[in-house]
Amino acid sequence: MSGWNARVRMFAVALPALLVVAGCSVIAGVDFGNAHERLEPGAGEGEGGIDDDAGAMGITPDATPTGCSADQKTCNGACVAKNDPAYGCEAADCLPCSVAFAKSATCKAGACAADGCAAERGDCDGDTKNGCESSFSSPTTCGNCNTKCAAPTALCAPTGCVSSCPGGLTECNGACVDTKTSLDHCGLCGRKCVAPANGDPVCLNSSCAFACRTGFGDCVDNPAKACNALPKWYRDADNDGVGTAVSVQACAAPAGHVAASGDCLDTNPQVKPGQNLFFGASFINAAGAESYDYDCSGVEVENGTEHFVGCDPAACDSYGNLPRSPARVAGAGVNSYCGSTSARYCVDNGGGGPLPIQQQQMMSVIPQLAPGCRPYSQTSPPVPCH
Repeated sequence: MSGWNARVRMFAVALPALLVVAGCSVIAGVDFGNAHERLEPGAGEGEGGIDDDAGAMGITPDATPTGCSADQKTCNGACVAKNDPAYGCEAADCLPCSVAFAKSATCKAGACAADGCAAERGDCDGDTKNGCESSFSSPTTCGNCNTKCAAPTALCAPTGCVSSCPGGLTECNGACVDTKTSLDHCGLCGRKCVAPANGDPVCLNSSCAFACRTGFGDCVDNPAKACNALPKWYRDADNDGVGTAVSVQACAAPAGHVAASGDCLDTNPQVKPGQNLFFGASFINAAGAESYDYDCSGVEVENGTEHFVGCDPAACDSYGNLPRSPARVAGAGVNSYCGSTSARYCVDNGGGGPLPIQQQQMMSVIPQLAPGCRPYSQTSPPVPCH
């Protein structure tokens, strides 16, 4: 007889008012206190103590453990829409869209594109990669993509094709421009303003400068010398160090914002990605459903719990939990054992026959048990999960 079986039999003999049910021989209402001290992930069990055959043990694996849907991608631990230009549309790097001379950026066919062009600019070649590449002050695209100036009105002015430049404007290579603001002729003809990557040139009072596009800036130099992607800071309402997907971009973190994201419930500090503790009590998730997914992985994982699969007559020392009752609604990542307080263990009743008088008095309903290894019920601590 194993040590575990002997320990169980010792308890079975000493407990009063035991109820024996014929055929199943179940003792109800027994609590063995620290019986779970022996529970460890055994050979053949998967990581975290859940059997590798998860489906057979009441677990429905999530096809996307991060919880992101097909129209989302993961950026810094958060699920973001693939049509969000703030995260580069479908690009894997998650950097903001950077489109030349665009009023703002949008997503077209999964790629970054201009959502309207800046003044006097246009997207005439239809190539999303170079943005609003055309200048509408040029005689080849005068005022729009389709107007090309020719003699006798070969010059392009703000009003259209003309034969001579209006007063106050300077003719530079067929364009009538204000050299105080012209990007191609800033201060004098032929001086073209340029900008670093992710920035657009600006001509101010005949001097070249540049402006960083939305989502980019220079957090080191003043005045700016480069346009780098600004850090994203995520709203952390429960102060657990992990924020949601709601973000702002700035050189320094605003109050209540952190660098990490992916929190699936920002009202409970115990629920966060990377949570390594296990909990026997559930919480209500953002969708309003009961959950044990404390680590926001999309899959509820037990802490080395053994599952009861029946009594082995040879050793008769099996022990394990049953699925929680009443059962929870099944769904992706739901583990039916989380929170269960129902367990069973096995005891060998010997060869049958009459029991000793002391045991007959304690088990007065039926003085004789059927011989062999039998399962008994007990109340256990809630199965902890995350």
